[in-house]
Amino acid sequence: MLSNLPATAFALSIDIYPNPVNDYAFLNFYLDSPKNLQIVLMSMNGIQRTLSSRQYDAGENVVNLDFSDKNTGIYLLVIFENGNIIYSKKIVKF
Repeated sequence: MLSNLPATAFALSIDIYPNPVNDYAFLNFYLDSPKNLQIVLMSMNGIQRTLSSRQYDAGENVVNLDFSDKNTGIYLLVIFENGNIIYSKKIVKF
C-alpha cells in the first residue's frame, strides 16, 4: 500500500486543503526547479483519473482539484515524475 512519501523528495513543501474535501481542494507545492509532473487521483476500487500532466515551474504552484463529480469515500492523490511515484496522500471526500 502507498504511504505518504516525504515532501522533500521533490518539493520543499506540499499542502492539500481542505482535507476532508467537499467539492474542491487545492494542491499547493513549491519546487526548487521546473519538473514534468503527472497528478493522478486513485479511488480505493482502482479507478485512476489523471488530473494534470504538464511541466510545473520552479517556485510556488497551486492546482485546483475538482471533487464535485466524485462519490463520497477515500482517494489517493499520487504525483509521478518520469513514471515514478514521488508523493502520495490520502484524501477523504464527504
